Amino acid sequence: MGLIDEARDQDGDMISEVVLPQLNVSRRMVGGDVNPYEKINQQTIFATSAGTKSSYAYERLIDVFEKSIIDPENNFCIGLDYRIPVMHNLIDGNYVRELKMSPSYNESTFAAEYMGVWLGGSDESWFNFEKISRHRKIKNPEWAAKFRGQSSVFYLISVDVGRLNDQTVACIFRVNINNNKFYSTLVNIVVLGRQAETKTFTRQAIELKELIARYSPREVVIDCNGLGIGLADEMIKTHLDSQGNQLPAYGFFNNEDFRKIQPRDAIQILYSLKANGPLNSKIHGNAYTRLNGGLVRFLITEQEARSALLATKIGQKMGFEKRIMRLMPHELTTKLFDEMANLRLKRTGLDITLEQINSRFPKDKYSAFAYGQWRIKELEEDNYKKVKKRGDGKRRLVFFTGGN
Repeated sequence: MGLIDEARDQDGDMISEVVLPQLNVSRRMVGGDVNPYEKINQQTIFATSAGTKSSYAYERLIDVFEKSIIDPENNFCIGLDYRIPVMHNLIDGNYVRELKMSPSYNESTFAAEYMGVWLGGSDESWFNFEKISRHRKIKNPEWAAKFRGQSSVFYLISVDVGRLNDQTVACIFRVNINNNKFYSTLVNIVVLGRQAETKTFTRQAIELKELIARYSPREVVIDCNGLGIGLADEMIKTHLDSQGNQLPAYGFFNNEDFRKIQPRDAIQILYSLKANGPLNSKIHGNAYTRLNGGLVRFLITEQEARSALLATKIGQKMGFEKRIMRLMPHELTTKLFDEMANLRLKRTGLDITLEQINSRFPKDKYSAFAYGQWRIKELEEDNYKKVKKRGDGKRRLVFFTGGN
């Protein structure tokens, strides 16, 4: 049996990968056998104060709550506020009420600590978690390009590069042009080189080229600061995939240093992004504007996707590994939202600088997302200039004369 106390402060990956596997072996009797009538083996108790809906604890709460409905004999979920311990004289009710009425005490903190209310995101978060969550409406991820004969649709891949401690994350956007506005949908998120042995830049480049083959993107944005140079060096080479097929060299069209050394026949769809302080400020501001302007849509939560999948005969027959693969983009989208909810504004003059509220949450998925949104904004502006130059964007005035 295991007890996870204050689950809201725990690392979900650590609990899933390290703590819970410790309960694999059931308790043995003196003779070494397992008592078939003992039902408390592998029992896990999660106890916690309320926190944010972007946390592992909230995901676990929903999971246990659903199981308590489906399998009430083996699952139980209970929540309570401060009035229960007050009723049993465990805490001083007058003190709590004075705390509640105090103008110096944060209302959201009181709601979480004493009322058991789960909040959308931290009060410090720069992004409004509740607002951006409303844009999670897409039911199915896309595993390859779906142009459907529409010339106003293209794909864009943006990559934030990691090597040892950080992940290399690729965000795949489908962009729809409507009335010269570029609306984007984050149709998939892929982590390149997930295993230690596949984290080399050579392997990451092969996996990225395989994504390019599947989505035929107009451009691939790569952060070429620091570690990104290592991946960029590999992208301009040819490789062989696991089937022995040759993957072509890809080149940069906006980086003069690479244009001098990349093969002449390299497919030039790579966009080199070098995000310094001032540019990062613009990137953050653009991500905030496009999110709040409703220009970006996301996949639904993994809980919604799992319920929808298991409601179909195909989903019920689907193997465990295929089901994990099918739901992974939804889970990674949730992790992206976790990262955004964990970012707060840091005052550094006129520039917008974001820092992590909780240092154990990474921000690689947010960085890949923000880089992609920045490039989409640039493409939108370029398109608008072309339209304006052609005169398509001129105002059309109609004159008429009144009669008697």
